[in-house]
Amino acid sequence: MEKILKKYTTIPQHLYVNRNADDQLKNIVEEMQRPGYVLVARQMGKTNLLFNAKRTLESERRLFVYVDLSNIFDHERDCYRNIVDNIIEPNEDLFHSIESDIYTLREKNLPPHKEYSKSLRLIINQFIGDIVIILDEIDALRSADYSDNIFAQIRSNYFLRTNFPEFERLTYVLSGVIEPSELIRDRNKSPFNIGEKIYLDDFTKDEHNSFIDKSRLKITENISDSIYDWANGNPRLTFDICSEVEDFLIENIDITNKDLNKIIKNKYLTAFDIAPIDHIRELVKSNKKIRDAVLKIQQSETNNISDEIKTKLYLDGIINSKFDEETYIKNRIVKLSLSENWIMSIDKQAENAFSYGLQLFDSKDYTNSIETLLEFLDTSHPSYKEIETSNYFIGLSYYHLKNFKKSVHYFNKKFEDHTYKINSKSLLGICKLAIGEKESGEAILEASILNETNDWLYHNALLNLAISLDESKDDKAILFFQKLYHSTFKDKDTKKIELDKLRTLALYYQAEIFLHKNDTKEALSKISLALKYSNISDSLFLKYLKYSLEEAKNEYIKNEIVGTIIEQKLIFDSENIYPISFNESNLIYYLDLVFDYSNPKLFDELLDYAEKELYKDKLPDRFYLAYISSKLSDKSESILKYILGFENSIDNELHINIYRDLSMMYSDNPPKYFIYFNKYKKLFNQTSEVLKDDIYLFALGIKHYSDSKKIREGLELCEIIRKRIKDIENEDLKLESSIIYYWCATLNFSKKNRDKSIQYSSKTIELINSSKKKGNSMLGEEGLNNIVEQMEKIKYSYTIMNPIIKEKKYGRNEWIKVEYLDSRIIKNKYKKLEEDIRAKRCKII
Repeated sequence: MEKILKKYTTIPQHLYVNRNADDQLKNIVEEMQRPGYVLVARQMGKTNLLFNAKRTLESERRLFVYVDLSNIFDHERDCYRNIVDNIIEPNEDLFHSIESDIYTLREKNLPPHKEYSKSLRLIINQFIGDIVIILDEIDALRSADYSDNIFAQIRSNYFLRTNFPEFERLTYVLSGVIEPSELIRDRNKSPFNIGEKIYLDDFTKDEHNSFIDKSRLKITENISDSIYDWANGNPRLTFDICSEVEDFLIENIDITNKDLNKIIKNKYLTAFDIAPIDHIRELVKSNKKIRDAVLKIQQSETNNISDEIKTKLYLDGIINSKFDEETYIKNRIVKLSLSENWIMSIDKQAENAFSYGLQLFDSKDYTNSIETLLEFLDTSHPSYKEIETSNYFIGLSYYHLKNFKKSVHYFNKKFEDHTYKINSKSLLGICKLAIGEKESGEAILEASILNETNDWLYHNALLNLAISLDESKDDKAILFFQKLYHSTFKDKDTKKIELDKLRTLALYYQAEIFLHKNDTKEALSKISLALKYSNISDSLFLKYLKYSLEEAKNEYIKNEIVGTIIEQKLIFDSENIYPISFNESNLIYYLDLVFDYSNPKLFDELLDYAEKELYKDKLPDRFYLAYISSKLSDKSESILKYILGFENSIDNELHINIYRDLSMMYSDNPPKYFIYFNKYKKLFNQTSEVLKDDIYLFALGIKHYSDSKKIREGLELCEIIRKRIKDIENEDLKLESSIIYYWCATLNFSKKNRDKSIQYSSKTIELINSSKKKGNSMLGEEGLNNIVEQMEKIKYSYTIMNPIIKEKKYGRNEWIKVEYLDSRIIKNKYKKLEEDIRAKRCKII
């Protein structure tokens, strides 16, 4: 016997059973007068209904577009563009001629709704028939700030028909497990009342029989009736039960009612962990009002259940859509899974959840504390005091988990309790700073520190406020750091280890400010005092800083730093994000400090420890870490040459990175540049990937050849890199490759090769003009515009000039902060980071 009822993602045509909802949806699509809204519980066949409509109603003159909204976008404009992209991309043969018009519209920076309407008009006018846009999982919009605008825009598309008749050929079908009215945030806006609701109910008995026939299941009428008696036509339950029966029949000749009952009880009514029962129980568990309503239904007390609750019960998959009839649980399986005893046990758990959630917080299990307290708020009838306490500790848990955005949400709530009110303000200010709301964060903290409570929160408010202040307010910051330092000696409750940490930070940050003021003597004084309070791992950076500032170098500090790390078996501090913490960035500083090409013993010891204890299997090898340390070092060339001393132990990727960097170092010294570039070029020919740095490096080599009139050698380099970039699809790389085609055109022009110079000029202009990412280019918009001008001149045989490369001017000794592609943030002098900045390995922040 062949298995027919398999685990399908969507139900195939030969098994699909039409219901009343199919006819209703068909009428909406054919009439094109109003949107349809499929309102249904999960796992009731919603997606199958939509796909079947597309399968049966789509034609040459009717296009269906399916858009899944479950992956929500941050901005309204992106949501509209996603809809437009879902129309165009699967139908490029139909719409390829208007793609450029769509992109042109997007560059005009129109309001999102106008851009969307104009895009739709372009699309509709390109297609001869009707377009049906299916927006599935519309309930995902509840987490979007712009949900009101989406519904307003859908309404608008129908009302625009007066002015733009082409909108007569556009309609929407929305689908979800929530009423559109619940997604409207602003109650002053027009309700979404133009749509027609489509309720997707269970199979009738005839529809059930139709499915049994289609499945070719060889069962008696009595067994078929028993399946219907259990599932009452629920499509998911019916399909899965019949599939189990089919499996049973493949191994056995016949099936009895006893066998069927055993299958159903084992599958659904033992562990209750199979869809859709598991999902229904979770929904009931999380909502006290729904639990109360189910209990009333179980006890046949349904007179006082409101239509609003009935709608929720329907959307949870518990009752059918006939709200004006007697209310009952829709089938035996669901009814048994929501027994009175189970519901009462859930209510009992909810009562204990409050104290348990607070216990979890005390034990620093913040994630489970949040989950338990949220469940308590959702599933109980908490008092005002319990709500307030829960909100405060949920916010505080998010704070400890460094989810500051969610903390802000909870600390913004109104608190009556004096302690919660005072503490939440300080925490709100700290969290606002953490999410970038600097002005309001500082204002809140300025107000909160007026209460000189000399406790943990007061100290943290002072610390965060002082750190956040601009350089123009250095004197004020020093005052706050001094206040913090002295306040720690008045705190009798906080542990000494925490107070020492605050003292260390207060002194360190003062030292940084004095350094900014070029007062090295005062900075060293603060660092020396900080060392008295610092823990072992923090003392390393203070010693490193002291060594860097002192004129008389104490070389023993190098041994002390390496020895401390290894002997104390230090690991990276994941709890603290302060500059003095033992972290990856500071490890790089220590590697740089101890590197000595003639005697690399300390460097090797620290590398070995880092590879085995700090990174373990997270790095390809120790040499990769050495390579990273070269990025920030004045000894970069020596470190890279040190790594090359182990040539047989390093892989090709690291090899090419080293020769690429060495070439970059000598970008202004052509003889040395080509020593390293030629070695890099051999390795480059063995790789499959092309990076921006590769394009830049080849362009540099071609320029050197051009400057020295070696046109043939320059064209040879052009050809090597051109073959590698001609098929790239990455938009950023396409734009960067314009510099290569620029040189192809320029050198061919010098050789008086007219056809090729015109060909490559046109290619260069096309790449630049079609790009939407000019602002991100290493050439800068000015340089790109200059290239276009020169390429136009080549086409008309005018004089050529070299392109201008945009470069912001910094003093070589100016301190800057950069972020690398791997998210590392480094602070150093511009001269030490210049090559990486020019090569786009990092950006100034």
